[in-house]
Amino acid sequence: MKRIALSMIALALLAAACTSTPSTAATPELPTTRPADFEIGFQEMGGAEEGSSDYVVAANKAAYTVNEGGISKTWTFKPDPADLDALYAFAREHQILSLKAEEEADKNANRFGYKLDLKYNGQAFSVRDQGNIYIQLEADYHRFMDIIAEVRAFVGMGIADQMIPLEVLVVLDAKAQLPDSLHVDVDGGSLIKLGKNSLPGDTLQGEIKPLANTYPVTAQAWVAGKEWSWKQDINLKGLQSSRTVLKLGKAGFEELK
Repeated sequence: MKRIALSMIALALLAAACTSTPSTAATPELPTTRPADFEIGFQEMGGAEEGSSDYVVAANKAAYTVNEGGISKTWTFKPDPADLDALYAFAREHQILSLKAEEEADKNANRFGYKLDLKYNGQAFSVRDQGNIYIQLEADYHRFMDIIAEVRAFVGMGIADQMIPLEVLVVLDAKAQLPDSLHVDVDGGSLIKLGKNSLPGDTLQGEIKPLANTYPVTAQAWVAGKEWSWKQDINLKGLQSSRTVLKLGKAGFEELK
C-alpha cells in the first residue's frame, strides 16, 4: 500500500599516515539483553503510489498504520514479551547497527523503498534504502531486508485475529442473457471477474480477508450494451465474517438477503 528523508549514518575510514598498521573499527553491537525501551519498526514509501505504511513494535504496543490521502488507519496489539525477546535477538544477530547506506546523485528521489528505525537505551538508529539513498553492499541489503521481513511477519501475526473474511457471490440468472463482462471490486482491488467458461445459472465467488475496517464494494456488468452497477460500503468492525450475495438478472443487480 502506499510512502521522509532521514539523516544518513556514515563511517569515515581514516588512513594511517604515520604507521604501516591500519586501524580497524569494531562492529557496533546491541546489548545482549533486550533494553526496556527497545523499539523497532520500518516505513515503506515512495514509488508510483501515494502514501505510506508503518510497522512499529515496542514493549507496550505494536502497530500497523496505513497513511493515504491525509487519512491514517491503525491496527494495534500488545506483544508477548518472549516474542519481543526473539525479535530483539534477531535484530542483534543480524547486526542491525552495522547497516549503512549512501546517497547516489542523479537517481530517482522517489524510488520505492524502506526506512528502518531502531531505539534502545535512549539511543536512536535509522537506515534506509529508498529514493536516492542506497545500501551499497549486497550482504548488508540482504540483512536489511531480512530484518524488515521479520518485523512485518511479527506485526502480521499480531493483528491476524483482526482480519475478517469478506465474501461476495454473484448468481447469474439462468433465464437472463450472459453478461459480456462482469467484475466485482473491493476497495479498488479486483475480487471477481467473469470467466470465459461462465454460463447462465453459475455462481461466481470471491473472498478476501482484510483488516477490520470499512471497504467499498462495487459490482459492474455490461449486457448487450447496457451497464448495470451496484455499490455498498461494508463495515467489518465487530463482525466475525461478511457475506454478500448478488443476483444479476434482466433488471440488473439485486442483493439477496
